[in-house]
Amino acid sequence: MTHDELTRHLVSLDLPASQAGAVFGHLHRWGRPLLTVPRLSARQVQRLQETTQDTVCEVVTEASALAQDGVERDETEKLVFRLVDGRRVEGVIIPEGERSTFCVSSQVGCAMACTFCATARLGLARPLTPAEIVKQVYHARDRAEKAGRPLRNVVFMGMGEPLHHYENTRAAIDILTCRWGLSLGFPKITISTVGLVPRIAQLGADFGGRLQLALSLNAGTDETRRRIMPITEKWNLESLKEALRAYPTRRNRFHLLEYVVLPGVNDDDENLDGVAAFTRGLPAVVNLIPWNPFAGAPFQPPTFEDVGRIFDRLRARGVHVSVRLPRGRPMSAACGQLALQTSAMEAQF
Repeated sequence: MTHDELTRHLVSLDLPASQAGAVFGHLHRWGRPLLTVPRLSARQVQRLQETTQDTVCEVVTEASALAQDGVERDETEKLVFRLVDGRRVEGVIIPEGERSTFCVSSQVGCAMACTFCATARLGLARPLTPAEIVKQVYHARDRAEKAGRPLRNVVFMGMGEPLHHYENTRAAIDILTCRWGLSLGFPKITISTVGLVPRIAQLGADFGGRLQLALSLNAGTDETRRRIMPITEKWNLESLKEALRAYPTRRNRFHLLEYVVLPGVNDDDENLDGVAAFTRGLPAVVNLIPWNPFAGAPFQPPTFEDVGRIFDRLRARGVHVSVRLPRGRPMSAACGQLALQTSAMEAQF
C-alpha cells in the first residue's frame, strides 16, 4: 500500500489515521514487525495483521561478475527472486564508486517482443505487484549497504516494460519516494520505456518531470525500428518525439535515448541521420549500448571500435552522445540479457 492507501485502510479498521506514518516507516524504512509500532495496542496490531500479508519475494540465487577468461571483475551482482507463485525475476546491483545502482524488474517476462532482448523471448507471464517491485529494491538496499556502497539510484531497466502495467509502477514509485519510507529522491529513479506514448504523458503528468525518462530508441528510421521493435507499428518516431517534447523536463535535465548498437542493422548513415533529426530540438543524450549476446539471437555484438565509430559519426552530426560500457556480461546480467538463467533454473527450485 502507498501511504495514502495505508491511511485509508487504518481508518476502515477504526484505527488512528495518525499512525499511518509510523506503520509505514516500520514496514518500509526499518523493516520491523508491526508489534513494535509505538502507540498501537496489541489488539490494534492484531486487527491490522489480520487484514494484511507479507509479500513473497525472496532471493533464491545470486551471482557476481568475477574475473574469468580474462574478463575483469566489475563486482556487478545479479539476484534471482522467487515470487509467491513460484515464478522468478532478476535484478542487478551495479557498483558505481562509493554508491550502487539497482536495476529492478517490473514484469515476469515482457510483451514488447524486441528482437535484441532475451527477456522478450519469454513473453509476458504477468505484471509484478507494487510490493514485489518494492521488495526487490529493499533486498538490493540491504546488500548494497552491507557491501559498503549504499543504494543511490533505481533504474526500471530489468525484466518487463514498466509503463505497460503503469498503475503498479506508479504505486511502487510512490512507496519508494515516500518520506515515511525509503525516501528515495525522484531524480534518482529512471524509467526506461520502449515508447508507450499515452503512458509517457501520464508519467509526466503524475510526477511533473521529476523522474528521469529513458526512451529505448535503437533506430533512426521507422522501417529499421519496426523490424527490431514491433511497438513501432503503433507509435512511430514522430509520435515518440512529440511525446518527449511534451514531457516536462527539469532544469539541466536531459532525456536519455538508449541506442543498442547492432552492426549491420542500425549503424548505417540513414539511421544515424535519422537519430540526428530525432534529437534536434530535444534536450537529449544518445546513450550507445553495445548489444550483449544471448543464444539464438540473430545479431553480432559490436567491437569497441564499432561503437567508437558510431560515437564519432553521431557527434559529427551534432548529437550529444555517451557510451554505456557492458557490466555483468560473464553472468548474463548485462543490458538485454536478463531471463537467461531464470528460465533455465525454473526446475531447480
